[in-house]
Amino acid sequence: MLVRQYRPGIRKVTLCHPGGRIEEADGSTVQGVLREMLEETGLVPDEICALGKFAQIPAVETGYVHLFVANCTNVPDGVGKPDITEDLATELVPVAQLEHIIEVGDMNCVACVAASYRVLLDTAVGRQQTRSSDKEN
Repeated sequence: MLVRQYRPGIRKVTLCHPGGRIEEADGSTVQGVLREMLEETGLVPDEICALGKFAQIPAVETGYVHLFVANCTNVPDGVGKPDITEDLATELVPVAQLEHIIEVGDMNCVACVAASYRVLLDTAVGRQQTRSSDKEN
């Protein structure tokens, strides 16, 4: 699930992964992830898996980006309850289309591009492992 949203810094509507800042009230990164997913997409994941914590712009900032993959079997219609300042729409996008979305410039946030390639890498490795185990059987 991706979020189509206007980004004032680049004056462009782009596709991004759901996300936002971890708030003090969240208590943990995982709780912040769950809150942001519900707010922006209406999704409540069946499970989430941490992919890592990465410095956002380490030369000038102290912030980090936390990457997670969420598996959701119940996909609702429409959006959750975004913050009042957010004007967004959700789009269900197959993993196989992520590279094309990046290539045509519909996604150009470095954190979202990195997360997309990480998911593509993980799914490619998973397919390779499945093929290898199928050959062994």
